[in-house]
Amino acid sequence: MACLFGHKWDGCKCEKCGKTRDENHQYTMVWEKCEECCAVCKSTRPVDVPDIVAKFDIITKDPNILRDVIGKISDQHVLAGLALQASYGGVRNIATKLLTDQTALAIIAKKETALGIRAIAVAKLKDQQLLADIAQNDKSYEVRREAVERLENKSVLDKIARDDPNDYVRYYAALKAESGQAVLAQLAKSGIDISVRHMALEHLHNQDWLADVAKNAHTAFVRSQAVTKIDSVMLLMEIAQNDVSTKVRLAAAKTAAKVGFSNTYQEQSIAMAQSMIQELEKRWEVLSAVLDSEANIEIRCSALQEIKDEGMLFEVAATAAYPLDEKVVDAVLDRIYDQDKILLLAKTAEWDGTRFRAQSLLRKLLHKKDIAEQ
Repeated sequence: MACLFGHKWDGCKCEKCGKTRDENHQYTMVWEKCEECCAVCKSTRPVDVPDIVAKFDIITKDPNILRDVIGKISDQHVLAGLALQASYGGVRNIATKLLTDQTALAIIAKKETALGIRAIAVAKLKDQQLLADIAQNDKSYEVRREAVERLENKSVLDKIARDDPNDYVRYYAALKAESGQAVLAQLAKSGIDISVRHMALEHLHNQDWLADVAKNAHTAFVRSQAVTKIDSVMLLMEIAQNDVSTKVRLAAAKTAAKVGFSNTYQEQSIAMAQSMIQELEKRWEVLSAVLDSEANIEIRCSALQEIKDEGMLFEVAATAAYPLDEKVVDAVLDRIYDQDKILLLAKTAEWDGTRFRAQSLLRKLLHKKDIAEQ
């Protein structure tokens, strides 16, 4: 109904008849479209950010100049426009680092194609619901990890620590999750990346989970590090007597020898550990002469020829951890005939090169067996 005696304006809209006028709008920024939209009448108007963006896209690609020029901009509208609209990633990167507007950062975190810029935006987000979504669903593990570091929801962190396909993301989630120690133990035992295994072990403190790692971790290095954090003399002596690796047995015996005793059993066990150390050190001296990756390869191969025990040969192959050990590993595998030991190396050897070679050797042996049975 028309207003016969004049309109009653509330900003841009008449409260009586609903008529609108092009003044007193309540504009908010719509970052995706680089325009402003009135919250009352929904009319829109462009902003001048695209002109600035166009200038930046042709001005320079020198990062020092860009940092200097963009660093002088304080207007969040302009920075958001640059972060969202500039075609050159360097401009978007620098603008995103200076951006504080949470709405614009949320759009960048979800829609930016460059994962590095997405990660920058995620690191500045405060919206926990959005962080949970990104931490679980972003295609980049680096962006998911960044979201995890900002995330506070314990149940979501538990889920990520348990289910994320990337070990690094699981590790960072485990540091904050309720189930963290269990996940860290799992990563320390069988994480795909050796650095993740080491980081997980560093933050593992629960004695039950440490015992699990010390007895069941795939690699001797992790087991040898785990035993140094164990305070049970009984468990240490069990490992010192039974582990397949001299390095682990020696570490367990040395740790047991340092533990104070409170009863006759512990006193006897510690005395036994002390007596084992000398024998294990001699054995490890022989092995380390072959495993010292900084020594001359010919000297190492010569030391290898002195080893006759197949168990010690297995230890060399299982413990070799560097590409420089390739020649040593090949020489060792030529002298191991126990198929079970080769299978174990294929699954658990410290260096992936050893695992690949053991897998290849295993396939050849199985192929020969098939031919012989035909």
